[in-house]
Amino acid sequence: MPFISSIWFLASWWWFFYYQRGVGIIAIVSAILIILTGRFIAKSQWWSLKGMWLNFLWCYFGQFLFLLLLKTEHWRYILAFVFSALWSAVWFLVIRYSRNVLLWQSKDYLVFRRFWYYFNFWLLSSSAYALVIFVGLPMYYSAAVLLLVVLLSGYDLSTGPWHTRWLNMLLLFFIMLQLVLVIYFLPVNFYVAGALLSLWFFFISDSIVEAGPHFLGSLTLFMLANIVLLATSLFNL
Repeated sequence: MPFISSIWFLASWWWFFYYQRGVGIIAIVSAILIILTGRFIAKSQWWSLKGMWLNFLWCYFGQFLFLLLLKTEHWRYILAFVFSALWSAVWFLVIRYSRNVLLWQSKDYLVFRRFWYYFNFWLLSSSAYALVIFVGLPMYYSAAVLLLVVLLSGYDLSTGPWHTRWLNMLLLFFIMLQLVLVIYFLPVNFYVAGALLSLWFFFISDSIVEAGPHFLGSLTLFMLANIVLLATSLFNL
């Protein structure tokens, strides 16, 4: 069943790109498939991992929205295939780690999950800024969606007692709220705006989730990536 959902994602996306209809049905069926696939894999652990399944839902919708906003037709088909392949890899890893309940909190699995969330947050945030710029969607709608996703994914990635996690999420929420608005006013295109916001999300949440010797590496990567993105956008390199 896990790989059936990946095949469905690819087939439904390609079908929509060709016929240009049925987006609501595709989205609903895909959401149901993600929930059922999670139930099939996790079994008795499904409810305890509800945060991960919720995050998988916004990951899918972020990908779908990103594909819808692409202008180049052949890139839609190529990226739809890439996203479907990534979903297959995600399900494979979830199946692998579901065999042992202790592995859900293993370092390797958490690294994979963080990459998956950050990558899809870039897709979603780029799409959100594009909707504001080109479609005229009010900024507060996009900001509300992005901040909700920040809370969902940030809480799922953080560890420790629930009250500590929520305090960390409040800090993350207020910082990201300001960044969403500040980055909107920068003279950069929506791809770069989404990348900058994603880098800040990565840096802040990573410093909360994994402090210590790894923090310096995250800071270095964060600063270099921001410099490169701003330079290429502002100076049209």
